[in-house]
Amino acid sequence: MQARSPMIITPEVKNVVALNCFPPGCKEAVQRQIDYIRSQPKLKNGPKRVLVLGASSGFGLASRIEAAFGADADTLGVSFERGPSEHRPGSAGWYNNLYFREVAEAHGLYAKNL
Repeated sequence: MQARSPMIITPEVKNVVALNCFPPGCKEAVQRQIDYIRSQPKLKNGPKRVLVLGASSGFGLASRIEAAFGADADTLGVSFERGPSEHRPGSAGWYNNLYFREVAEAHGLYAKNL
């Protein structure tokens, strides 16, 4: 069995759109947002079950983090993202969804991604 060499990720940008991402950076960004929301007072009478369309980044990800960690809501996130392959990393949103779910489930919250 041949040992795999680590994937080297170099930035790929077309005009102003990033075509790839750095997974540890996605994890850090999601964790910082979660940490900020957890440092704030809990929402009173917040939602208990939330469906978020476009949950992988921007306002969708921020709304999902607020609902889950600000109101202890169960969340279902819907987004269209590309997963990793042997030759390239997945999209930033794919990793954002992955890391959000891991942290939410570790805190006992229901968090599913579609």
